[in-house]
Amino acid sequence: MRPQREIARDWCLHSPILLLSSVLFPQLPGLPVPEQELADKYGVVISTSHHEPMQRAMNEWFDEPYYGPEQSWSWIRNKEKISKYFVQGAQRATRFEGVITIGMRGDGDREMDGENPQELLEEVLSTQRRIIKDVYGREDAVPQVIALYKEVQEYYENGLAIPEDVTLLFANDNFGTIRRLPTDTERTRRGGAGLYHHLEFGISSFTARTFGAELAAPSTDLLLKYDRLIALRKHEHIAPETFSLINYSEADNILSSWQALLNDAEMLYTRVLPGLRPSFFQLILHPIRASHIYVSLQICRAKNALYAKQRGNTANHFFDKSISLFKADFQLSQEYHTLLNGKWNHIMRQPLILDSAGQESNPIVGNIGVAVEGTEGVRPGVCNEESDRTHPSRRDLVPGVTLPVMEPYGPKSR
Repeated sequence: MRPQREIARDWCLHSPILLLSSVLFPQLPGLPVPEQELADKYGVVISTSHHEPMQRAMNEWFDEPYYGPEQSWSWIRNKEKISKYFVQGAQRATRFEGVITIGMRGDGDREMDGENPQELLEEVLSTQRRIIKDVYGREDAVPQVIALYKEVQEYYENGLAIPEDVTLLFANDNFGTIRRLPTDTERTRRGGAGLYHHLEFGISSFTARTFGAELAAPSTDLLLKYDRLIALRKHEHIAPETFSLINYSEADNILSSWQALLNDAEMLYTRVLPGLRPSFFQLILHPIRASHIYVSLQICRAKNALYAKQRGNTANHFFDKSISLFKADFQLSQEYHTLLNGKWNHIMRQPLILDSAGQESNPIVGNIGVAVEGTEGVRPGVCNEESDRTHPSRRDLVPGVTLPVMEPYGPKSR
């Protein structure tokens, strides 16, 4: 395996697709516990997102023994507890190859609270470096990265001290536009510097390298058009009421753009060599199809609601179409999972945003919400069941159903 530092810097600078890299940064929120052991077996180096420092998944903070109320993720109010949380994350990671994310943001992935957040962050960094030295023997014994995301980049440009061996990860503005590039001096630091992945940087060379010179230009055009449509409104910000059905035919125009892009992608797919079709499907066709289905579904839901309000029978048509689109999304995921004899099975298993999965209800969760007398903990029903495994109860509730102790002193029946 290549050295950790070399792998990490290559990911930061060049890798457009995380699942094809040697370093994986699980999305936030990730798994309840980082699957470091499984990743290690596959030769994958694990790090964590900008909001999940010291090899901890944010979900863990809301589980025992750290479980606390809302806004408990605060360096001012919970310094000792958070420091212990960091220590245990570093200790757990010693058996595996990894890149430790350092730094900290506030509760809910917002700016840290306090009169001087930059000073607080400097204190956090000092604490984390001390922990790394205590656990690993030296402050620079393990690769580390700090994401200069949002206000953190402003702190850095205002003099935030970052150790020379830590990789600087410059981020975009959260809407696909890079804020600035690393300078020559920053790139020659011992820790180096890199960019939050931007597919549009080097996209032509990527498509040429992957699909050949003949398909490079049309493939690049598809990805750039896809990027433009995504930039109009992220999927998680699209709801039935997002695009107007009344004014300027906005919803239909948006949908027409997605349909035209999908037609072009499917036409180009027929020209791809058979051996490259799984890659084209995964990297280009699937994102476009999935996006078309999702946007179509939201607009159909909006039309169903509008025509129902007008007492029009056309509402039934859009109800049926919404169900068909929901099934189409599930079938598309199944197609993805069967590629290359199931090589990427379950990768697309997460349900659509705010929707439950297309298959039968999970027997672990079931359809009926279950609560126990004397506790707020609850195991919900079908609403986004796959999330329920990691969030059996939300934040200020008891994490999961807890049965009372059976003892002879209570009532004989209830």
